[in-house]
Amino acid sequence: MFCSPRCYAIWQRMRKKHHASKLSLEARWPRRKGKSYQNLQRKRYLRSWHRQVIRLEVQESEEESTFETRDKMGCLPLEYNSTGSDTDEMDKDPDFDVSTETDNKSHNMESEPEPEEMESGMFVCQTPQLLDFVKQINHTSQCATPGCKGILVVSTVQPTGLGGSLNTTFVCDDCKIRTIQFQGSAMVEGSRRTVVGLALSVAFLITGHGFAKYDRTLRQCLGISCLSKNRYYDMIKLVYPHITDILDEMCEEEKERIKELDDDELGNWKRAVVTSDGVWHTRVFFSKNGTFIIKHYMSGGLLWYGHKCMKGSDDVVEEDLYEGTAKSMEGVLAGECYGQAKEEGCKVEVVWQDGDSSSSKSVLDHYPDGKVYKCGGHVGRAHTNNLKEAAKKKEFSADIINKYKQKFPLIETVKCQCKRHKSGCGCLSESFIKCARINHFCCLQQCKNPAEYARRMRALGAYHVRNIHEWEGGQCGFHQMKVCTCKECNDDEVECEGTVYKTKNVVTCDFHWITYQIECERRAEDADKIIHPEMGRGHSNLCEAHFTVLPQFRSKDQSLCRLHYMTSTNCGLCQGNMTWCYEVRGPQYHWVIDLYTRLNIPVLPYVLEALQRAVEERRAALEKQKTEASKHNRINMKVARVEDQVARKNWGKRQAVRHTYGGDDDEESGDDGSTVGVEVPNGDVTIISGRKCKCGSTEHRRTSHRACPLNKKKS
Repeated sequence: MFCSPRCYAIWQRMRKKHHASKLSLEARWPRRKGKSYQNLQRKRYLRSWHRQVIRLEVQESEEESTFETRDKMGCLPLEYNSTGSDTDEMDKDPDFDVSTETDNKSHNMESEPEPEEMESGMFVCQTPQLLDFVKQINHTSQCATPGCKGILVVSTVQPTGLGGSLNTTFVCDDCKIRTIQFQGSAMVEGSRRTVVGLALSVAFLITGHGFAKYDRTLRQCLGISCLSKNRYYDMIKLVYPHITDILDEMCEEEKERIKELDDDELGNWKRAVVTSDGVWHTRVFFSKNGTFIIKHYMSGGLLWYGHKCMKGSDDVVEEDLYEGTAKSMEGVLAGECYGQAKEEGCKVEVVWQDGDSSSSKSVLDHYPDGKVYKCGGHVGRAHTNNLKEAAKKKEFSADIINKYKQKFPLIETVKCQCKRHKSGCGCLSESFIKCARINHFCCLQQCKNPAEYARRMRALGAYHVRNIHEWEGGQCGFHQMKVCTCKECNDDEVECEGTVYKTKNVVTCDFHWITYQIECERRAEDADKIIHPEMGRGHSNLCEAHFTVLPQFRSKDQSLCRLHYMTSTNCGLCQGNMTWCYEVRGPQYHWVIDLYTRLNIPVLPYVLEALQRAVEERRAALEKQKTEASKHNRINMKVARVEDQVARKNWGKRQAVRHTYGGDDDEESGDDGSTVGVEVPNGDVTIISGRKCKCGSTEHRRTSHRACPLNKKKS
């Protein structure tokens, strides 16, 4: 019936084109009421479809005339050019085989080797390379039309509207029948977007780049025709519900895991132990966006989260814009997140959070029986900062005197006698503050109950700092009374003669001694909020570590609108939860693969391999950080940074011109009270400082001070 398999293939192609021209366009794209924009798009699509059908019919008629010219039309019976019942029956016949109808010579032809399959991937190429490829085709093959000596030339080029892809049509410049179409990208399933365009824009979004960098990189630097600004934000609208669903599924899965724990176990659904914190988008208190998260303290899994934004207009997020200040944003979000936890039936027993967090009141509003504990790291930092501020003072304020005069009667009369602090003056020096920070950290580490922590802090402030280690009714108890001198004894027991233990930095100044006592008393009073009876000290590092990932997905220097901020932040929250995903869902899971699958973007083998390698490398890096060698290396790095900073300060002191911001170094160098911005020779050194007041006094810096003779209010 057919002279060759090629004729049968041509016949099948003609039938498909003829059948496609008779499809019902109304069924493919129905009219929608009240959707003027979509109806306009529908009309445009129908016009382009009609033009395509006409083009197919013209091409079909030209092919038929070509067959007549070749005198090969006899191999295709006329009934096969229609859509009659005979053709349909032949298609439905399972016993029909084209090979039985072909010429016997085709059976004797040697079978050609199967072509090697090319793995799916994406590449960047130049258009001249495509033209060169077509030129090679022209040199090695000719047009199949009899008597035609034409070559393939470019007919149409469509670079715009494809998001970085390219569609090109080549036709024969003589017969106009031979046509080759090159499509740089396939279409996304169920969408009119190209795979390349959508994948490029999504890749820029989930790597922390907005439209500005997307357009600057592709259009301005590479000359690639990419999406417009409106189309880019349409892509964000497309990504937002999917990335939100991925994050919500992680939260729901962690909640189910907590519910499966034993009822008596600390950390279960009825005795939940969580840690929470808030983060602002941009720095300081001018941020227009903020986020609050609640994580399970035991497993580190994300449980609840929330966003607040002050600007943005979209039809995706139903919530109204936030009308409060950035400072109040954390407390409001905490109330909403803990309120959601209460509605779902979770009973929070312990909350670990920053000492300076404003969300503690929101927690107690929803859980009056719950207990809010302070992060040990933040408590230690506040302890050190308070001592640094106290070291600069020489007398107590009236408020401090009224508050602590009953516990410390000497507070009303003591003053620091040092005009300028010197080495060994017995005040709160930098060396003492460093040792005080270490002592406080040791108390946090070693104390397992609040009472012991409070006892040690009071002993440090009252006796240890004065080099008194035994007194009537007690002793320090957190160090040996005798120090080893042979360097061979164990740390727990000294067997040699040794020497009596002495405090390294003794505070002899009564004013700073009472100052340190007051600071230690404050920590002792908060012992019940710092040390948990069962868990000991706690921290909020889980939230802090989660937030360090977010700047990789949205810059802290650029304020984003609501939809863009929430989409990018959700991507960062998913990435910050990858440790939990590795332990719960396995090493093969990655949220990027999940997102691509939901967007119908094909996950290329190269992408799959790269993400899998990134997960393994990340896990290996985390495991390496837990080793003793890595811990020792981090300690050495901290020591090296301190030594480097000291060396740089000493270098500055040796210079002929010393530039400062009015710190303590000016006092030690013997600055004689120069005015602001004036160079005053002091021996061989010229100090340029901003510390002195206009009146020349070293006791204050501003003329508004009550002791300044230039104060206008005094006169």
